[in-house]
Amino acid sequence: MRPSPRGVHWALALLVLLAPAIAIAGPQARPDAVVVAGNACPANGAFGGMPIHAVDVRTPLDFLPWISADLERARALAERLRGQPYSASQVTAVWNQIAALPFANLDVEARVGGRVLPVMVGCTPQGLELVFFVYAIKASMSVAPTWESRQRETAAPEGQSGQEALRQGMRLQPRLGYRPGEGAGAGAAALYNRRGAGADAYWRSVAIDAYASDRLRDLALALEGARDRVDGFWAHIAWRLGYADQSVPAKSVSRLGQSNLEAQALAQTHALGSSALALRLGAAFDAGQHRSRGQDDPAAGLLADQRYQSLKLMAGTTARLARQSWAASYAVEFGAGSGGAGLDWVKQIVDIAHEGRWPVADHRSLSLETRLTLGHLREQGLVPHGARFFAGGREQLFSGGEEWQIRAAPLLRSLATNALAGSPASPGYRRFSALSVTAALPVFNLPLVPAEAYGNAQVREALNGQLDSAVGGLAADNRTMLPTYRQAIAELPKVQQILAALDSAVVAAQPPAGSDAFAACKGQLAQAQDEVGQVLQESSLSQLGLFTELLPGEDTANTLGQVVALCVDGFNAGPRSLQITQQGAALRAAVAQLVRWFAAADPKLAERDARREIEPVRHIVDTLMDEINAIAVSPLLMLDAVNLGPRLSGPRNRLALGTGLRVTLVDSVDLSLGYMANLRRQAGEARGAFFLTMQFKDPF
Repeated sequence: MRPSPRGVHWALALLVLLAPAIAIAGPQARPDAVVVAGNACPANGAFGGMPIHAVDVRTPLDFLPWISADLERARALAERLRGQPYSASQVTAVWNQIAALPFANLDVEARVGGRVLPVMVGCTPQGLELVFFVYAIKASMSVAPTWESRQRETAAPEGQSGQEALRQGMRLQPRLGYRPGEGAGAGAAALYNRRGAGADAYWRSVAIDAYASDRLRDLALALEGARDRVDGFWAHIAWRLGYADQSVPAKSVSRLGQSNLEAQALAQTHALGSSALALRLGAAFDAGQHRSRGQDDPAAGLLADQRYQSLKLMAGTTARLARQSWAASYAVEFGAGSGGAGLDWVKQIVDIAHEGRWPVADHRSLSLETRLTLGHLREQGLVPHGARFFAGGREQLFSGGEEWQIRAAPLLRSLATNALAGSPASPGYRRFSALSVTAALPVFNLPLVPAEAYGNAQVREALNGQLDSAVGGLAADNRTMLPTYRQAIAELPKVQQILAALDSAVVAAQPPAGSDAFAACKGQLAQAQDEVGQVLQESSLSQLGLFTELLPGEDTANTLGQVVALCVDGFNAGPRSLQITQQGAALRAAVAQLVRWFAAADPKLAERDARREIEPVRHIVDTLMDEINAIAVSPLLMLDAVNLGPRLSGPRNRLALGTGLRVTLVDSVDLSLGYMANLRRQAGEARGAFFLTMQFKDPF
């Protein structure tokens, strides 16, 4: 028989994509949960003993080089079945071994995510053909909603495929580039992810980034750590200890340099409010030295070289909607020279970034990136040249690290690095506003996910069904965290005391000859006491299910209500015990209070929070299916507008317009090249500037 078509394989591989869980190792599977029989196979999987003719392991993530070793190990495990008679237990054993491999598992810190490992069994005249499918995806609930994560996703879509956490050990990324004023340069970024670093590890990674040309030197070292939390107010807390040393060309002062140590802490909340905005706070302490080749001018409050200390504070918000991402940040730096008596400067930055994507054709979206930045520097003492604002074609960031990127100087891509630098008599500027716009539209593309998957309506329906199921599971889990639900659980020890007192009263009123009513009451009391104890021992969803059975409802056992019916209304109809009546009244009141608290734990509120929690994952899945390309070639249209002050010479407003080409090869090379025309050219300035950036992504 002909094996199942490839589209069916992809549908199976994507069918059970997401489930609310924290996965640490592969589960032990039941045979009936593993095997999916093809249409040509006997009904009910009745092919035990048939010979296994062919075996394979497939994953839609096979293009990721860092899973190749795991994929080969999985295929070696599966190959042992070839030539053997089919045995459900042996197939399940291999299934569990493959499920335990890292590439089949989630990040241990992911709140939601999923894994599917069905075994497709095809029946042919030669024997059975087994195909093990592996698909895993994870999404960080804290970092995924940010504007920065969207930029990384666009540049490196494989990073959202769920395998980022598997890149333990050393990673290396060579870099090449060209900018006017800097010349051709080369460098590398190395990242070491600590092996076995769990959610509570003090540190997780060491990063080194170095880039140099004959006119530029840029070095950064950092030790980083972070914690993600699924409950509480803060979703993500990160820290970074870094060292940076930089020397770059700059007009008017010939060269600007800075070396510093930075201790940084960042915190981000869960998405808040109906707009699902995540709030961010950050602080950094810098200590180091500003350097330049300009001249000291103490009368003007300027120094070429100065040791300094500064405190940086940051606040902002960020969000990712269906096809939009944006961030708004405010940052302030309080700086002082090492020999100063107090505060020497206060620098303030407002940075607003937005990116929108609008579908135009299949896997071709018009991308528009817009960024508005404003800066102001107040000088109160002696200030180094480097504390002022210089404009040019190189982006400058307020603080180190990739998690929160705040642009700290005007970008004008039509000129060389730091080419707008005031006059030699007064280098730099004290205020600016800058607008940058970049538009791109792919003219050639190859989708990351094959058309058999993203073009199959049944696959999309199944994906949405699994996401909706994940919402249901999370909603139930969230309900157990609501304050009124916790109040109800806290009341159960009192219910236990009432049941114990009622049991004693029933025993005291036991008739000499016994009765069916007495036996029914005692049996129900024992069951209720046992179930209440189980509820107190369990947590989360298991506790919710058991607790629901205690209370009245259409589909519940109403265990506590049955105690009242059988013991107070039933058995006590004969002896008329005052103690039974009193304890029965106390039990009725306790049950009524439990029902009120349980009803106040509004399931709609829990479902709303669950949908908000799943939304970033739904967005990532839709992006992988509908937008991201393995290869894309996009023309660029770019605009920069800058206003500088105080006006010293030349026009205050500068404008640049240009075009270029962006080529993205997933997991290989990012290449951007273009030309920006200098529309308000001044004497001694170039007509425009070419630029070229090339970054290799994880070639080793």
